[in-house]
Amino acid sequence: MIFDVKKREMYYEVLAKRVEGLKRRKEGEKEMGKILDEVRDEGKRKGIEETKIISIQSLMESMNWSIEEAMKALMIPPNEQEHFIKIIH
Repeated sequence: MIFDVKKREMYYEVLAKRVEGLKRRKEGEKEMGKILDEVRDEGKRKGIEETKIISIQSLMESMNWSIEEAMKALMIPPNEQEHFIKIIH
């Protein structure tokens, strides 16, 4: 546990130094905004993916459907289906 705390403190220290460096530069505010947008967008993508996985699994279990039937019901585009098949199976 002590190792984890020190590791976390080191991570925050590094992060704090990088943020401070961005604040000092003229373009730092724009760069920080861009980074935050990227982090937010990645979080949204992961959240949407998790929701789709849970929905597929719920339909498979509750309706006794195959993964293909569940994805069809959820209208998951064909170009995304292989991705979810790999994750769920």
